[in-house]
Amino acid sequence: MNRIPIHQQPRVAPDLQLLTSYLIEGRMFDLYGTNTEEDGYTVLDVALTGTNISLHPVIHLQLFDDLTKWCNAKLPSAAELRRASEREGRVERAIWHRQAA
Repeated sequence: MNRIPIHQQPRVAPDLQLLTSYLIEGRMFDLYGTNTEEDGYTVLDVALTGTNISLHPVIHLQLFDDLTKWCNAKLPSAAELRRASEREGRVERAIWHRQAA
């Protein structure tokens, strides 16, 4: 196996969002991609947890499809995340108003 110098290794694109971590055969991987209300989750890249080195060149495209399906089935939707954030914001404002009174 040829080793690639670290400065030449592919990196996860900076515009991709860290979606979640996923355990595959005893190793943790970070899943990167997008999460929109229209399309749900789309996994576009994978990296070993703790690194920013893209594994996209060595992962079969079917795995990206399988991980996308898993994210859409198991993770909260963008709308659910937005609603939870709004609820938390209301609670934090209420606490702040009570403390300020």
